[in-house]
Amino acid sequence: MDNVIPAKIKTGAEARAYAERMEAARRRRTRLRLAALAGLLLFGLSLGAIYATGFATTGGTTGSTQNATPLSNNPGDAQDTSGLNGLISTGCAGCSANLTWNYSGRFGSVPSAVMYDVNLTNEPLANNYFVAVYLSNAPAGYSDLQLQIRIATDGADNACTTADLSNTTTVGTGSGNYRNMIFDTNDAQITFQGWVASGNAAGSGGLDGGERYCVGIYDYPAGPSNVPPAAGRDPSGTFIRRVNTATTPTPPTFVATLNQMP
Repeated sequence: MDNVIPAKIKTGAEARAYAERMEAARRRRTRLRLAALAGLLLFGLSLGAIYATGFATTGGTTGSTQNATPLSNNPGDAQDTSGLNGLISTGCAGCSANLTWNYSGRFGSVPSAVMYDVNLTNEPLANNYFVAVYLSNAPAGYSDLQLQIRIATDGADNACTTADLSNTTTVGTGSGNYRNMIFDTNDAQITFQGWVASGNAAGSGGLDGGERYCVGIYDYPAGPSNVPPAAGRDPSGTFIRRVNTATTPTPPTFVATLNQMP
């Protein structure tokens, strides 16, 4: 558009003068652009100098290469073994691997039985332990099912027997020595975390090392607690009732664990 001569310019002299003025203006604009570009270049170089401060690059050549030396490791045991392994068992002379369930009409009963022998006689006296008994199946055919499980010491004979579960000296009278397992969920459990010789203490300090404990069920009514005369009919202890006389229920099974308290 700079070379277009306006229509009002008529003579050749006017046209030449106009062209010269346009050429001078174009040169001024070019000089201004070059000056601006030079300024930007200098500014960019200054930034590069600032931001590049502290950086350095180093080349390299490849030296020798070799595979890493493998480490030889020995296989460990197939599984860890607990230091408490074998201290709780059903293998004692007086233990019953299976409880016997009897029924009279709809009511049921379970004869006395030592379920677990907890032998801590060789464990440090300062150590404390707890025993937990868990339901391991889904009982069926009962309208009501509740078992009182007891913990007792082994007495003078140094062995677990059903007599230990009824003797006031061995079973004690502490409320923590009696636990009711109520079968209203499939994860029913009880825990013995102490044994109390007498009184109403719940027993929470742990089972002491250096002692042997017997865990099991005692058939009423000969036990030390005040219960109704008929076995399996104690609302505050063992209470067993099947849905009808034609049903042979599937009784509960259990698994017990022994753990050391912190």
